[in-house]
Amino acid sequence: MKRLILLACFLLSLHCPCASAQTASHPLDFCDLITHAGEYDGKSVYVRGLWRSTPHGSLLRGGNCSEVANLKQALGYRADPGAKRALRKLTRKDQFATVAVVFRGVFKAARREQCFGEMCMGFEIETDELVQAQEPAY
Repeated sequence: MKRLILLACFLLSLHCPCASAQTASHPLDFCDLITHAGEYDGKSVYVRGLWRSTPHGSLLRGGNCSEVANLKQALGYRADPGAKRALRKLTRKDQFATVAVVFRGVFKAARREQCFGEMCMGFEIETDELVQAQEPAY
């Protein structure tokens, strides 16, 4: 009986997008994250998207959806040295250039009458780590 329950749990986990194995090498696409926002709310995720600095902070968006998330650095924020160099190089001439990134952080979806950042966005990622940065492939 115990084996049957474990097998059932395993099979259910294969169909749940929130249970998919997320790693730095297999990050969740930003648009998929937004599509399943309720399942990821409050959870740590690896997310791939398009980063851009703004006069009021920075944001993350996807290539195939119109949603945008506010980015907030966590207290222990760190960046992979190679990713940090790539980000600096790609934004040297244009500080507002778009960069393809992978972040690890905690995803938050706004509740009723709540928003994040100075631009009052419906989503926020409190970033713990910049894992990867590169020129976007348009």
